[in-house]
Amino acid sequence: MGSLDYKLDFPEPGDLTINLLLITEGRQSQRLGEQAIRNLETRLPRGTTRLLASVLGDNPRGARFWERQGFTFTLDARPVMSWYAKTLQPSSPASSTPEDTSPGTLPEPPI
Repeated sequence: MGSLDYKLDFPEPGDLTINLLLITEGRQSQRLGEQAIRNLETRLPRGTTRLLASVLGDNPRGARFWERQGFTFTLDARPVMSWYAKTLQPSSPASSTPEDTSPGTLPEPPI
């Protein structure tokens, strides 16, 4: 049905970087990606302060998906990708609300 792959403490301690969220074509547009992200947010390791996700290439649908999940545009690394971030309250990651994430705050993505 799909796959969710992430890395802890990358690129900085307290970051959780979502490397891939993939829902098979026949199951897309059924809110399964949203469910996967909500589930992940309820299981965040203690000390997680920021979630990061990238959108590959020119993908407005992918960008809208992350924005609907509370992520904000953070870094333009096009044509390869764009980065989105969601900053969490340190006291309660699963129930936190996003804070301001200014553009350009991420290090250059790995190549």
